[in-house]
Amino acid sequence: MNTNKTLTITLNEDHISALEAMVELGTADRREFLSRYAEENDWTNEQIAQGHYEADCADEAIRRLNEACVESPSNAATYLLKDPSKGDRGYWSDEHGWVNVGLADRYTSAQITNCARRDSLASIGIEADFVPAPEHHTDGSGWVIYSPSEAATGTGGFWNIQKGWVEREDATWYPSCLAGSYSLPQSLGQDRNWMNLNLADIRTEKGLSLALQTFCTANALPQQCAAELLSDPRTVLTSAQSLWLEQFCRQWEAAVEAAA
Repeated sequence: MNTNKTLTITLNEDHISALEAMVELGTADRREFLSRYAEENDWTNEQIAQGHYEADCADEAIRRLNEACVESPSNAATYLLKDPSKGDRGYWSDEHGWVNVGLADRYTSAQITNCARRDSLASIGIEADFVPAPEHHTDGSGWVIYSPSEAATGTGGFWNIQKGWVEREDATWYPSCLAGSYSLPQSLGQDRNWMNLNLADIRTEKGLSLALQTFCTANALPQQCAAELLSDPRTVLTSAQSLWLEQFCRQWEAAVEAAA
């Protein structure tokens, strides 16, 4: 299986030089080495500062690489068919017609070429066109990493790749291609897990029923209950789809219990 990715990242000469210097030593080890070496070799303050600047550049380069990996579309970028004259409900769904962004049909870059849907709409005077799907609303996206134990300490419990455990609004969002495969960070009690925030915000039985129906339609899955989809050996699911269905089951049980 080809797992190559094309990443877009901007590094200057200082970043590249710093990365070369860090090949044999991590940035933390490099800083410790700098302190010892400076004392043993009577480095000037300018030389010490330059060494730490190199370590800072390496940290910044690594941060940019991590962000590029998280933001990479991995050939799964999606588009929405939008009629700007219809406002928030100007996105097309074959099943529901004009809907909000969360229910709209998704199209790959290959599918939008000579798309019959756009041409059909144009034939009845509707000038709709394709727009990139917002990052937090692409099919199966909106994934974060959450730890109840970390949340109990007052940090918020959501993971940020730069800041550690933070409040929800500062959490790093991951595309569905990384959900279930991206290495999870360490947490208290090792209870960190994947959470789809778009799904987490739906708490009623009615809302969850619609969410499951939309999920099955968008992913070309049979209209079955979540437990059946997870247990049916004939159903081939991605990691993100399995995680979504498992989270759905937990939320459905909570909604039923709350309504009882």
